[in-house]
Amino acid sequence: MTPAPDVLGLIAGSRSLPLLFARQARAQGVKRLVAVAFEGETDAALAHLADEVVWLRVGQLSRLIAAFKDRGVRQCVMLGQVAPRNLFDVRPDLRAVGLLMKLKTKNAHSIFGAIAEELHKEGIELIEPLPWLQPLMPSKGFSLGPSAGAALQAD
Repeated sequence: MTPAPDVLGLIAGSRSLPLLFARQARAQGVKRLVAVAFEGETDAALAHLADEVVWLRVGQLSRLIAAFKDRGVRQCVMLGQVAPRNLFDVRPDLRAVGLLMKLKTKNAHSIFGAIAEELHKEGIELIEPLPWLQPLMPSKGFSLGPSAGAALQAD
């Protein structure tokens, strides 16, 4: 694994994955963790795991980018879900509206890809969270339920 950045950003959705990530990133040497969290989505317990949490609403792309730039974040990860009800109740800022208007197809893949592109334009790289989550992944040979026979394992 590459050395942990001194400052790492976290775009935190709902559920437990952002919290698990924050614990793992800290344990693996991230010195400063800056989280952007979404009102009504992100678990407030994240405040105990990150150095700073900036709360905003889904669709506030300019504030998200400014939160990272103002705090010296050059790399970030995106984890957790955003409930469909919040995706359709979004009040996008002008930058988000512009992003959405450029998209030919509006689905999760195209929207998150466009967000990554906007971050990149501002010198912030959206990176994979897997290196920090690797210790939580099942190891080779992990199995649930009854043990599989030789034929099933070969299959």
